[in-house]
Amino acid sequence: MRMRRNKKNPASQGHLKVLERLKNEKHIEELLNGLERIMVLDNLPLRQLILDSGLPDSSQAFKYLQYNQQVKHEPDRTLRLSLVVVFNNRQVDRFRLRGIKRALSQKLFAFSKNRMDFFINSLRCEEGMMSLMAEAPHNFSLLGILQIDAVERKRFHKRRHRVIRPVVLIPDVNPIALRRITTFENAQEIRKTKCLGLPFYRKDKRPADQIATGSVHSG
Repeated sequence: MRMRRNKKNPASQGHLKVLERLKNEKHIEELLNGLERIMVLDNLPLRQLILDSGLPDSSQAFKYLQYNQQVKHEPDRTLRLSLVVVFNNRQVDRFRLRGIKRALSQKLFAFSKNRMDFFINSLRCEEGMMSLMAEAPHNFSLLGILQIDAVERKRFHKRRHRVIRPVVLIPDVNPIALRRITTFENAQEIRKTKCLGLPFYRKDKRPADQIATGSVHSG
């Protein structure tokens, strides 16, 4: 006697795919809402970018996004934002670094010229940030990189400054948690000043607000 195979219903499968897409769109919208504190953007291209790249599934700790960059020009400064990684908050323990692994990783990435790897590693080594993500009400967090190029106008010449900093988006955090996030972002900030007459930048130890980049938030 032949046993009948259970055939999958195409209509049912299509319905499930629609529901999954709607759920993903909701997650993505929650992630992108946090960008308002950084700069005002058209979120539609970013939403499509994350949909195309896909969110991490339940077994994945994080997922890299396709290359992207949003540019905003303002008087005397230009902001460039790239979104690089979506983290699965329910898998924090898989990418959290502690003990010897943390110490070795910090030494390894201390001189890294790859800003994305440097910021990802810094986030993985920061216990407070890892705890925030693990306790977050939403399943996903987002890491981006913001570059600010600013012109400081002197009487007889112009000086060019560059700030590169991580952007961490964890949806629906309280004000105390948000302060912890901005403290982390500020601590990881890389500041540079262009050498006069040369196409190079040198590191600048002054705070960003003292080298004419202005506030990070852009209205």
